[in-house]
Amino acid sequence: MIVHDMVIVGGGLTGLMAAVQAPPGADVAIISKVYPTRSHSGAAQGGFNAAIGEDDSVEDHLFDTVKGGDYLGDQDAIEVLCSEGPDVIRQLEQMGVPWSRTPDG
Repeated sequence: MIVHDMVIVGGGLTGLMAAVQAPPGADVAIISKVYPTRSHSGAAQGGFNAAIGEDDSVEDHLFDTVKGGDYLGDQDAIEVLCSEGPDVIRQLEQMGVPWSRTPDG
């Protein structure tokens, strides 16, 4: 029987980030239907959004996200997403994630 300390289902950005964040020395297995670059993260048509431009703000991103979800979203979770998003985007970029950017950011 094959045994691992951690088994991650999904090879998209979330699954790969979970693997990177695993405790040092952990034996990690990632199970995915497709190669990581073909994951849903790579196919995200709307892209990933974060307040990283000069004219962006976390507050505006938070409001736009809540309003765009017809005020039905978990606002605490949306606040975490919008607050931590810029740092996560930068971290993933440093790891080599090839973002498509608009001219202003």
